Amino acid sequence: MIFIVALSNSGACRVGAPSMDDRQSHVQNPPTQRAKLNEEEVITLLSLEFSGLFKIDDQHISPSYLVGDFNGDGIQDIAISVQLNRQVSAADKSKPLFSFEKAPGPGPSTVGEQGSDSGFAIGDLVRYQDLAILAVIHGSKNKGWNESQPEQRFVIVDAWHLGKKLMSLYRGKLKPTPYGDEPRIIQPPEFFGDAILMLDQTNTGTAVYWDGARYRWYPVDELP
Repeated sequence: MIFIVALSNSGACRVGAPSMDDRQSHVQNPPTQRAKLNEEEVITLLSLEFSGLFKIDDQHISPSYLVGDFNGDGIQDIAISVQLNRQVSAADKSKPLFSFEKAPGPGPSTVGEQGSDSGFAIGDLVRYQDLAILAVIHGSKNKGWNESQPEQRFVIVDAWHLGKKLMSLYRGKLKPTPYGDEPRIIQPPEFFGDAILMLDQTNTGTAVYWDGARYRWYPVDELP
Protein backbone atom coordinates (compact mmCIF):
# COMPACT_ATOMS: atom_id res chain seq x y z
CA MET A 1 0.00 0.00 0.00
CA ILE A 2 1.10 3.57 -0.59
CA PHE A 3 0.67 6.78 1.09
CA ILE A 4 1.47 10.53 -0.53
CA VAL A 5 1.59 12.13 4.61
CA ALA A 6 1.06 12.25 18.97
CA LEU A 7 0.72 11.13 21.68
CA SER A 8 -0.84 11.12 27.55
CA ASN A 9 -0.52 7.86 29.10
CA SER A 10 -1.39 4.59 27.37
CA GLY A 11 -4.49 2.70 28.42
CA ALA A 12 -4.79 -1.07 28.58
CA CYS A 13 -8.23 -1.65 27.14
CA ARG A 14 -9.01 -2.33 23.52
CA VAL A 15 -10.67 0.52 21.66
CA GLY A 16 -13.76 -0.32 19.66
CA ALA A 17 -14.26 0.67 16.04
CA PRO A 18 -14.82 4.42 15.68
CA SER A 19 -18.35 5.69 15.24
CA MET A 20 -19.49 7.78 12.28
CA ASP A 21 -19.09 10.93 14.40
CA ASP A 22 -15.46 10.03 15.15
CA ARG A 23 -14.31 9.56 11.56
CA GLN A 24 -12.53 12.90 11.35
CA SER A 25 -11.08 13.04 14.88
CA HIS A 26 -11.03 10.82 17.95
CA VAL A 27 -13.27 12.31 20.64
CA GLN A 28 -10.63 12.41 23.38
CA ASN A 29 -8.52 14.73 21.22
CA PRO A 30 -10.11 17.98 19.98
CA PRO A 31 -9.68 18.27 16.20
CA THR A 32 -7.90 21.02 14.37
CA GLN A 33 -10.73 23.09 12.92
CA ARG A 34 -11.35 21.79 9.42
CA ALA A 35 -11.73 23.91 6.35
CA LYS A 36 -15.11 23.62 4.67
CA LEU A 37 -14.41 22.35 1.21
CA ASN A 38 -16.17 20.01 -1.17
CA GLU A 39 -14.92 17.29 -3.46
CA GLU A 40 -14.85 19.56 -6.51
CA GLU A 41 -12.51 21.93 -4.67
CA VAL A 42 -10.24 19.02 -3.72
CA ILE A 43 -10.18 17.85 -7.35
CA THR A 44 -9.21 21.36 -8.45
CA LEU A 45 -6.49 21.52 -5.78
CA LEU A 46 -5.01 18.19 -6.92
CA SER A 47 -5.00 19.35 -10.53
CA LEU A 48 -3.21 22.58 -9.70
CA GLU A 49 -0.67 21.24 -7.22
CA PHE A 50 0.22 18.00 -9.00
CA SER A 51 -0.35 19.05 -12.64
CA GLY A 52 -3.24 16.62 -13.12
CA LEU A 53 -1.12 13.58 -12.20
CA PHE A 54 -3.54 12.36 -9.51
CA LYS A 55 -7.26 12.03 -8.91
CA ILE A 56 -9.18 11.24 -5.71
CA ASP A 57 -9.21 7.56 -4.74
CA ASP A 58 -12.16 6.51 -2.57
CA GLN A 59 -11.45 2.76 -2.70
CA HIS A 60 -8.57 2.44 -0.23
CA ILE A 61 -9.07 5.17 2.38
CA SER A 62 -12.17 6.70 3.99
CA PRO A 63 -12.75 9.60 4.15
CA SER A 64 -10.85 10.39 0.95
CA TYR A 65 -9.41 13.63 2.35
CA LEU A 66 -8.65 15.02 5.78
CA VAL A 67 -7.65 18.47 7.03
CA GLY A 68 -5.37 18.98 10.04
CA ASP A 69 -2.18 20.67 11.20
CA PHE A 70 0.24 17.83 10.49
CA ASN A 71 3.52 19.73 10.91
CA GLY A 72 2.48 21.74 13.97
CA ASP A 73 2.92 25.23 12.51
CA GLY A 74 -0.65 26.32 13.27
CA ILE A 75 -1.64 26.35 9.58
CA GLN A 76 -4.03 23.86 8.02
CA ASP A 77 -2.64 21.02 5.89
CA ILE A 78 -4.55 18.49 3.81
CA ALA A 79 -4.09 14.76 3.18
CA ILE A 80 -5.82 13.24 0.15
CA SER A 81 -6.21 9.61 -0.89
CA VAL A 82 -5.18 9.55 -4.56
CA GLN A 83 -4.49 7.33 -7.55
CA LEU A 84 -2.89 8.00 -10.91
CA ASN A 85 -5.07 10.12 -13.17
CA ARG A 86 -3.17 9.46 -16.38
CA GLN A 87 -0.87 6.88 -17.91
CA VAL A 88 2.71 7.04 -16.70
CA SER A 89 5.62 5.24 -18.33
CA ALA A 90 7.75 3.09 -16.05
CA ALA A 91 10.71 4.34 -18.09
CA ASP A 92 10.08 7.97 -17.13
CA LYS A 93 13.15 8.95 -15.12
CA SER A 94 12.17 12.59 -14.64
CA LYS A 95 12.30 13.95 -11.11
CA PRO A 96 8.93 14.80 -9.54
CA LEU A 97 8.16 18.36 -8.46
CA PHE A 98 7.11 17.08 -5.07
CA SER A 99 8.60 14.98 -2.28
CA PHE A 100 8.12 11.31 -3.28
CA GLU A 101 9.33 8.54 -0.97
CA LYS A 102 8.51 5.50 1.09
CA ALA A 103 7.71 6.56 4.63
CA PRO A 104 10.12 4.89 7.07
CA GLY A 105 8.88 3.12 10.16
CA PRO A 106 10.20 3.33 13.73
CA GLY A 107 13.90 3.85 14.26
CA PRO A 108 16.49 6.33 13.01
CA SER A 109 16.09 8.06 9.65
CA THR A 110 18.24 6.96 6.74
CA VAL A 111 20.43 9.84 5.61
CA GLY A 112 20.02 10.87 1.98
CA GLU A 113 16.62 9.22 1.45
CA GLN A 114 14.35 12.15 2.10
CA GLY A 115 11.87 13.79 -0.20
CA SER A 116 12.86 14.73 -3.74
CA ASP A 117 16.34 13.26 -3.12
CA SER A 118 14.99 9.78 -2.37
CA GLY A 119 15.96 8.54 -5.83
CA PHE A 120 12.34 7.98 -6.89
CA ALA A 121 11.39 9.14 -10.39
CA ILE A 122 7.93 9.72 -11.88
CA GLY A 123 8.07 6.27 -13.51
CA ASP A 124 8.27 4.64 -10.07
CA LEU A 125 4.61 5.57 -9.52
CA VAL A 126 3.62 2.80 -11.94
CA ARG A 127 4.35 0.06 -9.41
CA TYR A 128 1.89 1.68 -7.00
CA GLN A 129 -0.96 2.35 -9.42
CA ASP A 130 -3.25 -0.28 -7.85
CA LEU A 131 -2.40 0.60 -4.26
CA ALA A 132 -3.40 3.40 -1.92
CA ILE A 133 -1.40 6.62 -2.19
CA LEU A 134 -1.62 9.54 0.20
CA ALA A 135 -0.87 13.02 -1.10
CA VAL A 136 -0.15 15.66 1.53
CA ILE A 137 -0.01 19.42 1.01
CA HIS A 138 1.32 21.68 3.74
CA GLY A 139 -0.45 25.00 3.95
CA SER A 140 1.50 28.26 4.05
CA LYS A 141 0.61 31.51 5.79
CA ASN A 142 0.13 33.53 2.62
CA LYS A 143 -0.89 30.95 0.02
CA GLY A 144 -2.73 28.31 2.04
CA TRP A 145 -2.62 25.02 0.10
CA ASN A 146 -1.89 26.74 -3.20
CA GLU A 147 1.84 26.56 -2.54
CA SER A 148 4.26 26.48 -5.45
CA GLN A 149 7.26 25.20 -3.45
CA PRO A 150 7.91 21.46 -4.00
CA GLU A 151 8.91 20.94 -0.36
CA GLN A 152 5.29 21.64 0.63
CA ARG A 153 3.91 18.70 -1.39
CA PHE A 154 4.37 15.02 -0.53
CA VAL A 155 3.56 11.65 -2.06
CA ILE A 156 4.29 8.78 0.32
CA VAL A 157 4.15 5.04 -0.31
CA ASP A 158 4.35 1.75 1.64
CA ALA A 159 3.29 3.29 4.92
CA TRP A 160 0.58 0.84 6.03
CA HIS A 161 -0.81 -2.63 5.39
CA LEU A 162 -3.20 -3.60 2.62
CA GLY A 163 -6.95 -3.27 2.96
CA LYS A 164 -9.31 -0.32 3.28
CA LYS A 165 -8.39 2.12 6.04
CA LEU A 166 -10.35 4.60 8.12
CA MET A 167 -8.39 7.87 8.23
CA SER A 168 -8.70 10.20 11.23
CA LEU A 169 -6.76 12.79 13.23
CA TYR A 170 -5.12 11.99 16.55
CA ARG A 171 -3.29 13.87 19.27
CA GLY A 172 -2.04 12.38 22.50
CA LYS A 173 0.36 9.57 23.39
CA LEU A 174 0.39 6.24 21.61
CA LYS A 175 0.85 2.91 23.35
CA PRO A 176 4.37 1.41 22.89
CA THR A 177 4.08 -1.39 20.33
CA PRO A 178 6.40 -4.28 19.32
CA TYR A 179 7.98 -3.75 15.90
CA GLY A 180 10.26 -5.61 13.49
CA ASP A 181 11.01 -9.18 12.40
CA GLU A 182 12.34 -9.84 15.89
CA PRO A 183 9.78 -7.76 17.78
CA ARG A 184 11.17 -5.14 20.12
CA ILE A 185 9.54 -2.19 21.79
CA ILE A 186 10.40 1.20 20.31
CA GLN A 187 8.93 4.10 22.23
CA PRO A 188 6.28 6.07 20.31
CA PRO A 189 7.27 9.46 18.91
CA GLU A 190 6.23 12.85 20.17
CA PHE A 191 4.11 14.42 17.45
CA PHE A 192 4.65 17.95 16.16
CA GLY A 193 0.96 18.30 15.25
CA ASP A 194 -1.94 16.08 14.22
CA ALA A 195 -1.04 12.49 13.46
CA ILE A 196 -3.00 10.67 10.75
CA LEU A 197 -4.39 7.36 11.98
CA MET A 198 -4.88 4.64 9.35
CA LEU A 199 -6.88 1.89 11.03
CA ASP A 200 -8.65 -1.22 9.72
CA GLN A 201 -11.86 -2.86 10.97
CA THR A 202 -10.01 -4.35 13.96
CA ASN A 203 -8.90 -0.84 14.94
CA THR A 204 -5.24 -1.58 14.30
CA GLY A 205 -2.91 -0.06 11.74
CA THR A 206 -0.48 2.84 11.74
CA ALA A 207 -0.09 6.46 12.74
CA VAL A 208 1.44 8.60 9.99
CA TYR A 209 3.22 11.66 11.35
CA TRP A 210 5.63 14.48 10.54
CA ASP A 211 8.98 14.18 12.35
CA GLY A 212 10.20 17.68 11.49
CA ALA A 213 11.74 16.70 8.16
CA ARG A 214 9.67 13.90 6.61
CA TYR A 215 6.64 11.65 7.11
CA ARG A 216 7.09 8.45 9.08
CA TRP A 217 4.79 5.80 10.55
CA TYR A 218 4.42 4.03 13.88
CA PRO A 219 2.36 0.82 14.45
CA VAL A 220 -0.93 1.07 16.33
CA ASP A 221 -2.37 -2.00 18.11
CA GLU A 222 -4.28 -0.14 20.81
CA LEU A 223 -5.21 3.46 21.51
CA PRO A 224 -5.09 4.91 25.03
